[in-house]
Formats: sequence, structure tokens, C-alpha cells
Amino acid sequence: MRSLMKTAILSLIAIFVIVPTALADNSVSRIDGGSRYAVAANVAKKGWGTASTVVLVGKTAYADATAGIPLAHQKNGPVLYTNSKSLSGDTKKALTSLKTKTVIVLGSTSSVSNNVVNQVKKMGISTQRISGKNRYELSANIAKKMKKPAGVVVVEGSFYAHGIAIAPVAAQKGFPILYTDKKGLRSEIASVAKASNVKQTIVVGGENYVTKAAYNQLKSPTRIKGSTRYDVAANIVKKYNMSVNNTYVGRGFGYATSSSAAGIAAKQNKALLLTNEKTLPKVTRATVSSKKITKFTVVGSTNTVTPTVVNQLKNPAVGKKVFIDPGHGA
Repeated sequence: MRSLMKTAILSLIAIFVIVPTALADNSVSRIDGGSRYAVAANVAKKGWGTASTVVLVGKTAYADATAGIPLAHQKNGPVLYTNSKSLSGDTKKALTSLKTKTVIVLGSTSSVSNNVVNQVKKMGISTQRISGKNRYELSANIAKKMKKPAGVVVVEGSFYAHGIAIAPVAAQKGFPILYTDKKGLRSEIASVAKASNVKQTIVVGGENYVTKAAYNQLKSPTRIKGSTRYDVAANIVKKYNMSVNNTYVGRGFGYATSSSAAGIAAKQNKALLLTNEKTLPKVTRATVSSKKITKFTVVGSTNTVTPTVVNQLKNPAVGKKVFIDPGHGA
């Protein structure tokens, strides 16, 4: 009888000691801020500390921001956002904190006005602008400012999530992100995409985004696609060897904050996954499980990525199938 009681007590001790250790919560941190300007500034502080060169884009210039990530990476700096008419306060503070000496402005004066440029100059910071008549030409002009790449990335220029999802990989490889449209290969990017130094092309999105005709004109193309933006991001993580030790998580429709997440992921050679603001998509959960990811950094406020998503990421069983035997109680 005593031996049975002893066994029972030891079993209970094992349950309380071993199980919590085995099911310890995943680690989740957050980089947030009261605005897209503050989030980008806090990402810059976390990822860079100081940055001699910073890339600056307009408030809603998501295409510019994404195309700017590989260039910013080569300059070892972040991408910051600003109001189009006046330099945003959080961005100004960030430029001072980062001890920035040069700001590369992307886009036309309607995106980042000359008034903003003059405000930056008054801080003793030199500026240069890269522009284009549209996002396609701008992406090509950004590419021309980069070191001659061995490859390029081609995405549909109006579907921001694809460019954001591939940006960490593009930046690490030194590949510019070029924009085309759903009609075919844009003339603005053709010469850059087909340059003699280009040996391979990563195409992101199915044929509804980058047509088969456009694909066939590119050098040694490889296509990454998926039924949703979350699938595409997950497939990129599966295909390329980005570290999943502290994976970054951005909202699939939160283009400003998720582009900031892509920038710091590129800096640290980390993977980037996308989520719905309210719950983790099934494919994201499956990727967390298959890659055995236990540490995450969410980028954006609780309005962008809710605490529910954070709690799901913390759950050590996220993405795993859990079978409960109803014949043995709770």
C-alpha cells in the first residue's frame, strides 16, 4: 500500500515538474509605437542603433519602402517613413539618435516634399533623391544605385505583401526588387532585369500577378507562389535559409509596419512571417510547427497585431495537432 502511495506521489511530482518544462511558453516580444513613424523609428533603434545612411519614404509609399529595403541594407541603414509635407517628429528624433549623415529620399515631391528635404538639410544631414515617373521606373532607378546584382526579384507592383515577404531574402542576396504589372513585363524594368550581370530571377506570385509571358522573358526564373499572402510568406521561409531563431511577424495587410519588420529581418538575417491581425493563419501555424520556431518578434501595435495573435504565438502547441482522449477525464 505504501509503495502504491509513494508511486502516486512521485507521479504527481513528475506532472508538476516535467510537464510545465516541456510545455514552456514560446518567447514573444513586440516592437510597437503610436504611429507608423514611431514603429519604424523603434525598429531602427532596435536593429541598428546608429546608421550613417537612412532611406526615407512617404507615409503611404509602401512600394517605395519595399523596393528601398535592399538598397538600405547595402547602406547598412533602415527605412523610415515621414509625412509628405513635413518631417515627422518621431522620424526627426530617429535621425538624430541614429547619428545619420545621409538621407536617401525615395519618390517624387508629392510623396516626400522639398519642404521635408529642407528640414532634413537643416539638421546638417546631406540628402539625395531617387525618383521615377511611376513605381516601376523608381524600382529600376533604385536598382541602378545598388551594386551590380547577380539576380533580381520581380513582383507585381500593386500587391505589396509579395514584395514585403521576399524583401529579407532579396536584401541578403543583394537583389533589387523590381515591379511589373499584371499585363506583362514592364518596359521600365526590362533592361535592368535582363542586364548581363543578372544570372537568376526570383518571381513572387502566381500568373495572375506576374504573367507567364513575363516570366519567360526573365533570366533563369524561379516562381514562388501561394493561394494567399500568408502562404507565399510561408513558402519563402521554407525555400530560403533565413534563420528562424527569433522570427519576425508582421500583419499581412499592415504594409507600413510589416515593411519595417522586413527591414530588420533583413538586417539580422531572420525569417519573416505574415499574420492576420486577429488570428494566426493556418499556414503560419503550420510553418511555426514544421520549423520548430519558439521565439518571435511582433512588429506593430496591438491595433495592428492583436494580443490574441501574441498569445497564440506563445502557445507551445501552436501549429501542432493535439489529440485528447475523452475516455480519461480532463
